[in-house]
Amino acid sequence: MSEPLRPVVLTLTAWMEDRLKAIYSATTAAAFDEAFDAFLAKHAHITVNGKQLSREHYKQHLRKEKNDELSAKVTISDTVEVPANSAKPSNAGNVGVFFTAAITNHLIKTSNVNSSLNVMYVVSSGVFRNGTY
Repeated sequence: MSEPLRPVVLTLTAWMEDRLKAIYSATTAAAFDEAFDAFLAKHAHITVNGKQLSREHYKQHLRKEKNDELSAKVTISDTVEVPANSAKPSNAGNVGVFFTAAITNHLIKTSNVNSSLNVMYVVSSGVFRNGTY
């Protein structure tokens, strides 16, 4: 008799890598929106180069990088993960990732996006209080 299937709990780093790859490999608006929504909470606080951005502005920024995309390949060069609770490392914490997204457009021209991204992952209660979930 085989054991029952159990859910696989991703590390914060694996979660981050999966979400980045989904965003950059999305080739339709619907796929991009779905990947973006799975990555960032509705009330996420976003800072790019020291400047606060709205979620929608950040979404447009990423879309612009992917303009006329045919395909993309994301290469993760390094990651740093700091769980908020070492007893439950996949529940919450901080993840930093350095990556390159090689984006090929419909003119078969490839451009590279080199980036570092730091994300604080928190489990949301679903209740919005004092400006946060």
